[in-house]
Amino acid sequence: MATKKPTKMDAYEYIDTVRDRFEDNREIYDTFLKVLKDFHHDRIGPNDVKSKVIELFKGHQNLLLGFNKFIGRNQTRPRKSEFPVALAFVRKVKVTTVTHGKVTR
Repeated sequence: MATKKPTKMDAYEYIDTVRDRFEDNREIYDTFLKVLKDFHHDRIGPNDVKSKVIELFKGHQNLLLGFNKFIGRNQTRPRKSEFPVALAFVRKVKVTTVTHGKVTR
């Protein structure tokens, strides 16, 4: 049975889930965003993304399972097209936060 391709909304929701989970440990969330950016800019490859995410989310099985939606079981390369969408969303959130001087959700 084939699973449906993740949507932009799926990417937004996943990033929100990661942010919320590491609300008290911002370093992990920021490192996760850096991994996505590095992959987007071809500074690291798909295997590096997978290994870094596995290390970052160690002990958080639900986050690892959620990440698998974007790489698939039989897929060796993450779906790169979804990461820029997620990054654009994160940038918007950061701009909004800086502009308004407070964190809003």
